[in-house]
Amino acid sequence: MKVVNRKTPSIDGKGVMMGRRAFTDDFSEVDSLVVKVLRSPHAFAQIKRIDATKARALEGVELVLTHHDVPRKSFTRAGQGYPEPSPHDKFVLDEYVRHVGDEVAAVAAIDEETAEKALGLIDVDYDVLDPVLDFETAYQHASVIHPEAGIHEMFPIGFDPKHNVAATYHMQVGDTDKTMADCDVVVEQSFYTQAQAHAMMEPHAVNARIDVLNRLIIISSTQTPFHVRRILSQTLDIPIAKIRVIKPRVGGGFGGKQALHGEMLVAMTTLKTGKPCKMVYTRREVYESTYSRHPMRLDMKLGATKDGTLKAIDCHILSDTGAYGEHALTVFMVAGSKVLPLYNKVDAVRFHGRVVYTNHMPAGAFRGYGAIQGNYALESAIDMLCEKLNMDPIAFREKNMIKEGETSPIFEIMGEGTEGTAMTMETCKLDHCVKRGQALIGWEDKYPRVQLSDNKVKAVGMAIAMQGSGIPYIDMGAATIKLNDDGFYNLMIGATDIGQGSDTILAQIAAEALMTTVDKVVVYSSDSDLTPFDAGAYASSTTYVSGNAVLKAALNMKDMLIKEAALALKTNEENVTFDGTTFEANGNTITLSALSNRLYYNEDQKQLTATNSYVGTKSPPPFMAGFVEVDVDLETGEVDIIEYVSVVDCGTTINPKLAQGQVEGAIVQGIGMAMFEHVKYNNKGGLMSNSFLTYKIPTALDIKKLTTEFADSYESSGPFGAKSVGEIGIDTPPAALANAIYHATGVRITQLPITPEKILSGIMANKQKGAQS
Repeated sequence: MKVVNRKTPSIDGKGVMMGRRAFTDDFSEVDSLVVKVLRSPHAFAQIKRIDATKARALEGVELVLTHHDVPRKSFTRAGQGYPEPSPHDKFVLDEYVRHVGDEVAAVAAIDEETAEKALGLIDVDYDVLDPVLDFETAYQHASVIHPEAGIHEMFPIGFDPKHNVAATYHMQVGDTDKTMADCDVVVEQSFYTQAQAHAMMEPHAVNARIDVLNRLIIISSTQTPFHVRRILSQTLDIPIAKIRVIKPRVGGGFGGKQALHGEMLVAMTTLKTGKPCKMVYTRREVYESTYSRHPMRLDMKLGATKDGTLKAIDCHILSDTGAYGEHALTVFMVAGSKVLPLYNKVDAVRFHGRVVYTNHMPAGAFRGYGAIQGNYALESAIDMLCEKLNMDPIAFREKNMIKEGETSPIFEIMGEGTEGTAMTMETCKLDHCVKRGQALIGWEDKYPRVQLSDNKVKAVGMAIAMQGSGIPYIDMGAATIKLNDDGFYNLMIGATDIGQGSDTILAQIAAEALMTTVDKVVVYSSDSDLTPFDAGAYASSTTYVSGNAVLKAALNMKDMLIKEAALALKTNEENVTFDGTTFEANGNTITLSALSNRLYYNEDQKQLTATNSYVGTKSPPPFMAGFVEVDVDLETGEVDIIEYVSVVDCGTTINPKLAQGQVEGAIVQGIGMAMFEHVKYNNKGGLMSNSFLTYKIPTALDIKKLTTEFADSYESSGPFGAKSVGEIGIDTPPAALANAIYHATGVRITQLPITPEKILSGIMANKQKGAQS
């Protein structure tokens, strides 16, 4: 391959670096109204009276919206398949506010200063209600967070708002209780994962205008432009043909922009005033009024025989969706479907639980999407089981983990196969990943620990993980390729580049299939009018789903070119050969440039355009083994991460440099969740970690060495053998670090984040137990 599996620079990298117009706010009209939102100071309250008279009278104010001024139609902000698996439990504005930072009213004014002043003139009387701030007491709590009429589920998901339940789920293979009772060794432990903020560089931004065709034009930093268009149409009762959504460059999303944030209010402002407007979230609003990761309690129970054969897994999860149920069910399910099949030889598995409402900021999509929470619990519990069995954790995993050619009944039950069949692992290099990672980290010399000094210990830990490549039978991607005169191409894709480099990846796939170079493929992406449909950037789908669509369209274009070349060369198609620049048949030749000019200016004139689409029938998982080396100070509990080794099976790496960036960026985010990041609330539900000053994320100073390798792998169903790579890196750090710290100190951390205080407290508790015994 000449273009694929090459370190091609990002096609937009230089332009972005030079500061050219690229991001949402760069494209707002010069005279745009500025939209600002009055947000709730209370975690839970009912608006008894709201008076915007003074705000509306303020010079420079064009519009004030309260819940009296907007349509009363429930929707979900979640940009995912339709009908959505998320409950319709949100209104544009509502008489109830359900978290600190929830929307109360919106103002559109000639500038930001006037808009802010107008917010201060809106008079609101609240009936402050008793908030639900502990998700473990939310079920059947006296405070019902969603008492209102008009909310509903699109299909059965276990939605029970009267008891503060957004979704429930239960799945079982075999007789879990009986199998567990017959096991020689059983471990049981509850694990807690915290909320995590996305902390993307670009805040949420959106602007709107009416074009000369009297259509609403939305430019948004969204991951799902086609879902934005649909949800706006359905909620505001506007014909979908009257809406165009454009996604420019996006400065990071990580799932936090897989929803509508601001689009509804901006659309309404422009429709009501006829004027362009814009809304850019402050950093505080990003933290308080968008999404976080779902906090969870995971009750994990494992059973095995004395020889180290894992026989049963029982996983119960309680998940906190916050004030609204966006992504509630699907994140919950991924905590099982992308984790439990790792150990496919068990006789019995049970996966069950519920997702509850609280008066915290809503949880939503976030890279890893439940798998990181499930992986932390399972891979920590696996190490605990290995200790009880007196078995090396790597040897145990090699004995019990899924391998190439194998399957799991969980795939079929949880949506990864057709009825009566389950997805088979055509590519699974997990065994190589484990062996290679073991060698790279120097496991044999460092496991379980090495005493460096009286108070310093070195240790290693590891975890394995899997993810997915799109959502089979649900999400579709499409691509159009247009031949231009002089022989270059336009690639039109609905796929959404949010900084991960998908425009570059898809251009490489097209260039490889057409035997040309990336500079001959000019990409246009994510415009609901001008590019074909694509579900969007989520579920690790772009390379596999959208990439397959691009490949199919490119092969269609190649067939068209050969047909036209045969006409030009007066021969049959089977006689024509093509090397990407020249067609040859029977000693006669014509260049691609000459052929395209012939088609458009001289003979057999026609436009060559190829469109194709792809819907997956399976979701081939990428796999990874993650290994970490840490030095722990036993006097302070401080941890230095010396090296993190990642060995990944993602099939063919279309662009090894971008793939490495995806893995290592995800590793750092996973380390952040494991040891640095914590969304903290006060006792009234107010967010205390609402800025980069108060919310710590890892920096280059915290990450000393990242080593990343890719297994030699080829997934036959993927474009040129590729699977996904965008999320797999984030899953292993919490468990790998927890396992390493246990090896170093004997302290098992079961509640993230891992902090020096928790480690030191555990060390002291262990010393006290030792003294008492």
